Amino acid sequence: MVVGSRQSHDDQAMRQVDLTSESNPGTHASPWRAARLSSVLSSPHAALLVVAFGIVLRLIRYLSDRSLRVDEAYLAINLMTRSYRDLLETLDFNQGAPIGFLWAERLMLELFGDGELSLRFVPLLVGLVSLGLFFLVAREVLQQAALLIALVLVATMEPFVRYSAEMKQYGSDVAVTLALLYLYVRVFKSRRSGVRLTIVLALAGPLAVWLSHPAIFVLTGVATAGLYVAVRGRDRGALAHQAVAYGVWLLSFLVVYLVAVRDLDDLRQTVQSVGSTWSERIKNLYAIFNEPGEFVRTSTGLAAAVALIGLICLWRRRSDIIVLFAATIFSLLIAGYLGMYPIGGRFLLFLLPIAVLCIAEGITGIARITPRSLACGLLFAVAALILLPVVGSAARQLVVPPKNEEIEPLLEQLASEWRAGDLLYLDPASQYAFRYYVECDDCSPVTSTARRLWPSHPTQGGQPQSTPAIVSESSSLIVGVTQTFGRARLGGKSRVWLLFTHFVSGTEEELLEKADLNGTRIRCTHGGASLLCLYDFRRRPVP
Repeated sequence: MVVGSRQSHDDQAMRQVDLTSESNPGTHASPWRAARLSSVLSSPHAALLVVAFGIVLRLIRYLSDRSLRVDEAYLAINLMTRSYRDLLETLDFNQGAPIGFLWAERLMLELFGDGELSLRFVPLLVGLVSLGLFFLVAREVLQQAALLIALVLVATMEPFVRYSAEMKQYGSDVAVTLALLYLYVRVFKSRRSGVRLTIVLALAGPLAVWLSHPAIFVLTGVATAGLYVAVRGRDRGALAHQAVAYGVWLLSFLVVYLVAVRDLDDLRQTVQSVGSTWSERIKNLYAIFNEPGEFVRTSTGLAAAVALIGLICLWRRRSDIIVLFAATIFSLLIAGYLGMYPIGGRFLLFLLPIAVLCIAEGITGIARITPRSLACGLLFAVAALILLPVVGSAARQLVVPPKNEEIEPLLEQLASEWRAGDLLYLDPASQYAFRYYVECDDCSPVTSTARRLWPSHPTQGGQPQSTPAIVSESSSLIVGVTQTFGRARLGGKSRVWLLFTHFVSGTEEELLEKADLNGTRIRCTHGGASLLCLYDFRRRPVP
């Protein structure tokens, strides 16, 4: 119906990246060398090694004991203060996540505590499952050589590794996308239509939309491709059974929308400036073509060209897969144009496996359709600009995992160097992670010290992201409410600690410019995108 029976191993080896003289007339490649390359690319051991490397990358990132970022802290506070039922309501601090993901995180919190590793366990598990799912999908869609290339990218690309070790739902979006793609290639490959097919499809849709917001776009692609195959094969029975399943999908999406998605208007506005004007809508559409550079971290133009070649190659073998991809992206564009989904950055991560499939197919397509001399040059450029930067970055981070907003070690340093009469000033963005570590019972020993040195009480919360998280109960703690310092309250103090996290714009000097004008900087300690500085505000510095 969609895919015929798989060819034998020998047939697959013959249709891999054909660098032999047979596929590239006029060349004189050594048959032995071509066979050796074919054997390497088709070896299951090579694929297993790549998957194992991807698992190690994710485990090391997970176990690197990083502090929670501000986005994670926003969500953690909601999880620590809400019941399962309360998580169905609008979240505080302009947060939004699928209900299934929130409930899974809440379960981890109850079972294993509120420490970082506990809260990040679900993303880790999802990331590991995604590796296996991608292998299964790519094995059905791609040729063997392209499969290995695609596995290398998915195993090592930073977005996949990062969101396998952060308490956010974007890794779940990837896993759900891959699960739906695998469901499609397996269910429709079976060439059967009946009650069993209807039940499988009907159950997949509700589960997907409860676990992932963008799953509705992938479901649209799956439904469109399924109908395309049924119409092309004139299979009326398949059309009838699919119609029933897709009706269940639509109903489940409406329920999720009424329960949770409709409350994400403020989040959409914050992330992508989506609005009702024509310019904002066009900007939102443009973002889908502009944002992948953040993920690929290489020559986006070259990657797009290679992916286009891959689309053409896939169309010749699997036109239904291209229909699925096109319908997914088209429905996303419509939602972005209408301001119903924020297009950009991490919200597009669920599309990245599709892009990788196309890029891998394009790389092998270049080798098949071009003369050997030209193919070698093109493949070298592709490897240098796409594969090597990705793999090289992963190798470096395997040795030294990246740090981000490392507030926890800064709080430990602050507690150890604290003196009577000292003053702590929290930059507005730092109060959310600060509150998490003050309230966390399963984090570092600094929690009890922080409660004693800087007593505070939590606020009632609120939807705006700038809603204060804590209120100070001591003269030793000042919680900033704007990006400027309360200099009248800081003046006259010989030891004032300034704590910053999540300063995403500006340099350190720009961040501390006003403090330097009103006091003397003694020293600063960095923690990735966090900063702890000690100042003397008894007098202004001498120019």
